[in-house]
Amino acid sequence: YPGMPGSPVRRPIVIERPDTAPTTVFARPLTDSELRDVLTRLRTPSVGPQMSAINELAHTQKGTNAEIESSLLDLLTNSDWPLRQQSAAALGVWGTEKSLGPLILLLDDRMFSVRWAAIDALAKIKDPRAITPLAKHMASDEETMQASTALKSFGPAAEKEVVPLLKNEHDQVRFEACRLLGAIGTSNSVQAL
Repeated sequence: YPGMPGSPVRRPIVIERPDTAPTTVFARPLTDSELRDVLTRLRTPSVGPQMSAINELAHTQKGTNAEIESSLLDLLTNSDWPLRQQSAAALGVWGTEKSLGPLILLLDDRMFSVRWAAIDALAKIKDPRAITPLAKHMASDEETMQASTALKSFGPAAEKEVVPLLKNEHDQVRFEACRLLGAIGTSNSVQAL
């Protein structure tokens, strides 16, 4: 587990300069040897090594590795919700378009923290096909703020899906849609506002 002696977890270092915005820098990417070790731990039946490996993957530089992604995708269906949550978070770093469908399915997970991790991962992967499911999730009045933040990361590309939310039955959804369009909207949404 993270924080235990001998844990290989890499923590980000935040560098702040007075003249620029804070920058997050990671110590270094995983080496091939470390990737093999992480894969071995991901594939064990024991939760401890799996969580350690997932946490390590979630805190590295963005990477692509089909075996890593496949192993993380397998863990999304685990009965242990912390594994699902952390795997979704790690897919925000290691996921590709292959992860899109399984992450969208997690928007209906019974645990809110798993849904939040899936929302964040979809925003980080930035596949425009995630916009519609994120907008539908926002319309359900569940995790409205998280879905809005994710949609904001897509910029004006999300506008078309956000405009109908101005007529949603839930006050919070309408308010957040208005706020979101203030940030990402173009002249196309002025009339709807």
